[in-house]
Amino acid sequence: MRLRDAAHARMGQPGPRCGVAEALDDLGDELQEALDDLSITGTALEDALSERGYTISEYTLRRHRNGRCRC
Repeated sequence: MRLRDAAHARMGQPGPRCGVAEALDDLGDELQEALDDLSITGTALEDALSERGYTISEYTLRRHRNGRCRC
């Protein structure tokens, strides 16, 4: 299969929900507001979430912010 075809086949196929989507179920607008505020670094947000008992990496937060996760 050509690369173009393989990439096209992956578009629009939802995968498992990421940790951010699951945390959004609990924290709702509070987390969404923090995600939308790009002045807050992923690392700072990771640390703040960790203090609340969530284990979500900065990498996962960044991917979700950029629409790169498959959830």
